[in-house]
Amino acid sequence: MSGKKANKKITLKKPSQVTMISNGEISATQRKAYNVLLYKASQELKKDNTKNVFLIAISEIKNTAGIKATDNWHLKKDLRSLMNVQVEIIHEKKDNWDIFVLLSHIKKENNFLKFEIPSIIREALIREDYFTTLDLMILKSLRGKYAVILYEFAIRYNKVEMPKLSIDEFKLLTGTQNYRDFSDVRKKVIEPGIKEINEKTDIEMSYEPFKAGRKVVAIKFSLKRKEQDEIINITPFSIQSEPVEKRATNQPAPDKATTKNPTPDQTNIDILIALLPEKHREKKTIQKTISNALKKYDADYIRRNIKYANKNANGNYRAYLAKALAADWGLGLYEDQQEAAKVQDVVKAAQAAAEAEQKAESEARQAYWSSLSIKTQADWLEKAQRKFKSKDQKFLMGFAVSMVWAARK
Repeated sequence: MSGKKANKKITLKKPSQVTMISNGEISATQRKAYNVLLYKASQELKKDNTKNVFLIAISEIKNTAGIKATDNWHLKKDLRSLMNVQVEIIHEKKDNWDIFVLLSHIKKENNFLKFEIPSIIREALIREDYFTTLDLMILKSLRGKYAVILYEFAIRYNKVEMPKLSIDEFKLLTGTQNYRDFSDVRKKVIEPGIKEINEKTDIEMSYEPFKAGRKVVAIKFSLKRKEQDEIINITPFSIQSEPVEKRATNQPAPDKATTKNPTPDQTNIDILIALLPEKHREKKTIQKTISNALKKYDADYIRRNIKYANKNANGNYRAYLAKALAADWGLGLYEDQQEAAKVQDVVKAAQAAAEAEQKAESEARQAYWSSLSIKTQADWLEKAQRKFKSKDQKFLMGFAVSMVWAARK
């Protein structure tokens, strides 16, 4: 297996309730940054659905969301604004409503952010109900605020007919309640948003206005998927996938990469540094070791050797890690983990088969008991009571069923 990275389509299953943000104070950059946070949280919740606090590299947010700022001041400003946003879910029944915030807590620690999301969003990510699948690479290419909003809205209905929206509902969706005339909405919101979507994304959008007299009172959008050769090329980005121990158990260990991009992605560097013992993360010599290794090896190769060094290094950690990387000492650990995963899969399969067999037998016992006459059931209950001298009817019923099942053979 080559150590070279393959370009990936990164998709986010985003709760549709969050798609229906009805606050106009969110920029396109903020929406894209928030999508990246949701993607990170959803991946972590797949591994541990009890998790409440999530960690992400700052460079990962910038790279994935297409944020060009070189310092963190603008990012901090955008995230602070997100924490002030109130979200209203637009229900089909207009007398029902739900209001919550997008982010409940966020904290910067060196090159990383720790963040928490409200329970309503966290639970929706776990349940994966009413989701909108968004391609983050396409969202990254959109610059206009209304293009992002309309794209999210369109994808939510990509398999069903899009609903007709009153003009007030559309203004609430896009945060354009300050526009009084539909002509302003059309010129400043709808047409530029649709134009950018049609030029840059995998769909084509159109709309139809509905009038009452001479006044436009509602609007309905429609979309169609483009053919593959119509979709523009969007610059890919690297985003960390599942840890090596979570790969399919029949997948071979990654080989060393003989050629590598000479300028490693800062996102990968930050993610790999996060695997180091905390006391070593800020050491420039170790950071340089990781950066240099990424010029020769892929991230999985480096990850397994970091884990090996974490487990076995007793003295000079940097020197030990460098030797582990050069000799691939972590390969044995990786293979052991793969074998252990295979054994665990076999054990789980055996347990599942045993449980299924027990369930089937239990159901058969109950069915057989139910087929007996009331008098026969009473006789067996009396036998069970004489044998066990108990007045617990549930206990006696269980043994009576077992006794009659054994006797039938």
